[in-house]
Amino acid sequence: MKTDNDLVARQLDFLRKKLIDLTNRNKLTNFKHSDRSRTHIRIVDELPDVILELLLDGKSMEFLALPDPDSDPEDEKTARFLKALEEATLTDDQYLRELEQLEDSQENIGAVEKIERALKDRLRVKLGLPRRIDPDDMSLREFAKSVGIDPSYDLPEPIGRESGPQKHYDDKLQTLLRQQRMDRKLSGVYDLYRLALQELGVNTLFICFGWLDWAPRDDVKRRMCAPLMLQQIDLQRTKARGRFRYKIVKADDDVMINLALSERLKYEFGFEVPAFEESPESYLKKLSGKIKQADCDWRVRRWITVGHFSFAKLAMYHDLDPKNWAGTGVTPDAHPVIRELLLGSESDAPFFAAEYDIDDYSEAKALPQCIADADASQLSTIIDVVSGRNMAVKGPPGTGKSQTITNIIAAVLAEGKSVLFVAEKNAALQVVKKRLDDARLGQFCLELHSTKSTKSELKKSLELRLDCQHRLDPPTNYDERLTELKRIRASLNQYYRILDSRPYAIGLPLLDILWTTQNLARKTPHLEGFGNVVMPDAQRIGPAEFDDLRQLLQKYATADDAVTFDADDQDGHPWRGVCCGSSNPFKLGEL
Repeated sequence: MKTDNDLVARQLDFLRKKLIDLTNRNKLTNFKHSDRSRTHIRIVDELPDVILELLLDGKSMEFLALPDPDSDPEDEKTARFLKALEEATLTDDQYLRELEQLEDSQENIGAVEKIERALKDRLRVKLGLPRRIDPDDMSLREFAKSVGIDPSYDLPEPIGRESGPQKHYDDKLQTLLRQQRMDRKLSGVYDLYRLALQELGVNTLFICFGWLDWAPRDDVKRRMCAPLMLQQIDLQRTKARGRFRYKIVKADDDVMINLALSERLKYEFGFEVPAFEESPESYLKKLSGKIKQADCDWRVRRWITVGHFSFAKLAMYHDLDPKNWAGTGVTPDAHPVIRELLLGSESDAPFFAAEYDIDDYSEAKALPQCIADADASQLSTIIDVVSGRNMAVKGPPGTGKSQTITNIIAAVLAEGKSVLFVAEKNAALQVVKKRLDDARLGQFCLELHSTKSTKSELKKSLELRLDCQHRLDPPTNYDERLTELKRIRASLNQYYRILDSRPYAIGLPLLDILWTTQNLARKTPHLEGFGNVVMPDAQRIGPAEFDDLRQLLQKYATADDAVTFDADDQDGHPWRGVCCGSSNPFKLGEL
């Protein structure tokens, strides 16, 4: 028989597996390199171990574009060719004639270079040199080879610092792109890097060492590529000589294997990806040997790519692994909140939270300590949270949710408890953090997002809190000031209750009656002459009688409008000659 514990464990395992994307849509298992994409950039002619070693030593590495094409081959820089060229510039009729025509038409300097290039090409034929290949007519791979750069994305094997090219041991990352194209690609990578930090507070930029060319079990003809080892990095951008320069530095996190790929290979093939222990080269060899033993149609590629990947859900996936909780005496499936979410609750608590009468201390008991303004609904929310109730608070923008969260954190701190504040957007975290800083509570906050989540920043933050111990002075005259605050609040509450009272039969609050009187006096100055109008027993007039009087006055006003006449046309008025003995003979009670 299935117990509640079994049900919770199975549901939790089901939800945990949904955190990891094992489909072909996941870039960590099926990444597509693209020369046009501005989310990643590939490296050529470098050594993985050297790159990682430099990064681990805290050094920065700059991206390097292909050199600018040189229109003059090496064989045109010999003494023989240069002497022949000097003579040709004085004797070649075509060259001299084209220069003379150029002066007449005032062409730019680019035309001069073309004329000189044509002269050199004719001279090459005369000297028996092979035909020159124009760099502009070469592909990027051909041009890279011509300048001594290996254009293959499969990186070269290490042969030692003494015998290998020294360019493999510098602080440059060679790309297979010209300068303008490389800058455009890196600009896109940098913009996405900054956006992720600002919006989500998460660094998604990694340098990937080694890739696996593999195929899923249900479609062996479909080849997919996935990164193997990932090192989180920061991307720095500086401006020099009119253009941006891009460098990478290691973030505090260590090298990690691709957990998404590891889980998928384990799920589909039962293949265990080895853990990273030493260096990229040794890992690639170890994985290649294991693939060979498993007789899999996979291939380990010696590629390096800098790009964006997301690991946030994978961390949650492993945090919820029951193996990580073994021996602790506490498991996620035993937590009361998780059990209530998955099993439901038999509590008869109302679905919607009640709003407390804040001034009724017998109901609210002890009001929480707040550091920002809070209305009745917000304060009721804070009371429920401090009391240990679980809830969801909903409201449109501008209703004070961030302010309420700030007050909740302050109230929980005053209770001697800890609180974890999580938000999808980094901006929400920063708003609350600034409010706490303004209240001088920022030193109690440990930031675990963005660049603040690195090991070095975490150590600095803990050191700051340790230094603050026993150095914070207690507030002076706290009890006296709190007593005075309560006295003032009681006086204001009494004043409010008087204004909110309904002492008359009409049933309106006293505040409404006072404001209505003031508004009428301001809007109807022509009625000042009716100051001696008397309404007997006005406090006993109820709503029905009040409506009857208002309708009667409306009839009176309508009749008054009908008999109002122009002073210049008194002879035509129907009441001409009628005279009253009093300027105001009527009393309201007689109407």
